Order: sequence, then C-alpha cells, then structure tokens
Amino acid sequence: MQIAILANPYSGRGSGPAKAAAIAEALQRRGHRTVIRVGQERQDALAWAQEASIEADRLVVVGGDGSLSAVADGLPPNAPPLALCPMGTSDLMARELRLPRRVEAVANVVERGRVQQVDTGRVNGRRACLLWGFGLDGELMRMMEERRQGPIRKVEYLPLLWSMMRDWAPKPQRVVADGEDLGEFDFGFVSGGRTYASWRIRLGPSAYDDGWWELYAFRRVQVPNGTLYAAAALMGQLHRSPGVTWRRVRSVRVEGLEPTPVQIDGDYFGTTPVTFEVSDFRLPLLVPAG
Repeated sequence: MQIAILANPYSGRGSGPAKAAAIAEALQRRGHRTVIRVGQERQDALAWAQEASIEADRLVVVGGDGSLSAVADGLPPNAPPLALCPMGTSDLMARELRLPRRVEAVANVVERGRVQQVDTGRVNGRRACLLWGFGLDGELMRMMEERRQGPIRKVEYLPLLWSMMRDWAPKPQRVVADGEDLGEFDFGFVSGGRTYASWRIRLGPSAYDDGWWELYAFRRVQVPNGTLYAAAALMGQLHRSPGVTWRRVRSVRVEGLEPTPVQIDGDYFGTTPVTFEVSDFRLPLLVPAG
C-alpha cells in the first residue's frame, strides 16, 4: 500500500517527527511505501489531507486531537482510511477508541484495522470531529493560545484554569437547537464523543455514527455548581444533572449580546455567533480490529 504520514512537530514534546519515522520504517519492513511530511501549521495539515488523499491507500496522523481535526477539515468526500498515532495533550478520541501509541501496534492498525465511521460537523464552515464549545472552555483555549510556545503540557492548564475561574465574567448566549429556542446559557458544548476534556469526565449515551451530536448547555457556571457538574460527569450522569440542558442535535445556533470565545476540538476558534450542523461527511478512522 501507499501510505502517507503527517507529523506534528509539537506533539509528544517535540518527538512527533521521530515517531513518524519509526512508524514509516515499520511499515516499510512490511512491504509498504511511505511518504512523511512534517506540518507546523494548520494550513499544512489541510493541504496535506487534500493532496495525500489523491494517491494514498492509507493516511496516518502523528499528533493529537487538534492535528486530527485539522486533517479532517481538509479531507475530500472519498478520503482513504486514516489512522491516528496519539501524541497530544488530551487525546480524547484515541482514549475513547483505544488507539495504540506503540510503533508496531500502530502499524498493525494501519495494515489490518477496521474502519470506524465518525460523524463530523461544521462550525461556521470549519469541520469538527470531536466537540466544540462556547464560554468557559473557549476562554481557556483562548488563554492557552495567547501563551503557547511549543508543546503544551497538562500541568500548564492548571494555573490558567484557576485564574479563569476566579476572574471569568460569563457572557450569556442564546442557544437554538434544531429550531427550538432553549434560552440563555453561560457555557455549553456540543460533542460527538463520549468524554469531555479528560477520559475521566464521561458524557451521556452517544454513538459515533448515528448522525447526531449531543448538546450540553449550562445555565449558570459558578464554583459551587461547577463542582456538582464535575461530580456528575465523573459518574457519567452529566446529562441528568440539574442545571444542565441536554439534547441530541443536528443543528445549533449560539449568539449573544456580547461575543464569547469558542473552541473547536481543543483549539481556540474565535467568538460567537456560530452555527453548527452535523455534516454528511464521516471520518473513516482506523481502529484496532479486535
């Protein structure tokens, strides 16, 4: 097979290109042809996805959720199956689907993995493959974007999170889901997966390929009720928590009197207003066959 590999140079504390080279070598030993590209910017990933899809039989992304999201945004409708070697900060998609990190295990997935179709959506035209949110998490990603210099470690989130919870001034947003006006909310996110921010924070029932995403909207967010939300999420009961509005959705509109930050798949995107729609495109993600 012809296999195209993209490496994020910031992933794995800068070890992404070396991991990509090791995966390429393992695949070459199995008789496959490989081509590696190192992409430093989102535009690099978009261009690579479009170009590599023309001739490659398989695509491999060495990076995190953001790298996967950038590549997904550039894939054509007839894209070849894609494998992810997780080397990001959170790696939510990889943890949910138990995607391996070891070189030989990644090569096995590329060679013999099954395709898991993953619903995607569009937020103001940009493709999302895991989740997007407004308010609290959008502000956190905005702050991280301002301070980012090279690879991000999880410990770097903690002082920013504390500072944000202390100083954050919510800007309520009106949320309309599938034509229904749900009212105003301080914070919310729409997810196509089963976890949020960490594999420990479990969401309600969902499927990757049912044509629906799940909306979680929080009327008010303060330290006391935020603690209750976190406890409910740890038990997988966030969708039943008082103060949380939960819906299975195909379209969402968010806008307020003042704009609030928005994140897509863990990257700062901009501010509201935003419009989301579940897309007809499904990401053909390779997962372990067993």
